[in-house]
Amino acid sequence: MIEQLKDQHRCFALDHPGFGRSLAPADFNCSLENMARFLDQFIEEVAIPTPLDLVVADCGATYGLSWAVTYPQKVRRIAIVGGSNFSSRYRWHGAARLLRIPLFGEVAMATVTFPSQEKMMRRIAPLVSPEYADQFGSAHVEHFPQNGHWLAVESSEIVAQRLTTFFA
Repeated sequence: MIEQLKDQHRCFALDHPGFGRSLAPADFNCSLENMARFLDQFIEEVAIPTPLDLVVADCGATYGLSWAVTYPQKVRRIAIVGGSNFSSRYRWHGAARLLRIPLFGEVAMATVTFPSQEKMMRRIAPLVSPEYADQFGSAHVEHFPQNGHWLAVESSEIVAQRLTTFFA
């Protein structure tokens, strides 16, 4: 998706500490407040002009939205491209609960392949219903039922087109 947007927008994709391939110090606090601070420090250090257009996805949606709520004056628009765990009412699906088990989750994430993860997510990850999304006052909800968990990877050109229109 960044490939399609980079000529018109300044794009960043962060691996938050302890996520993806980024290590976190043993004493790193992954609270919403600290992750919002971490993201704000990144934005300040890289000198990203604000208010900015924020695109969040997957688990990063939780931290990006935490930053947006903490620093609303720095946000122009928000697009959530996958990632429904931004509500206190959210309940983790079965696979996510397994991956949250200490040690087991780390080993599983270190050994899982993208194809096996995608197959698992297509089978068991919940879709966000329009009713669920609408309770947050969203201005526009669009679903891509033909896609799985990684919408931005599976349909990056379509998502980039929609984002370009949304942020215009």
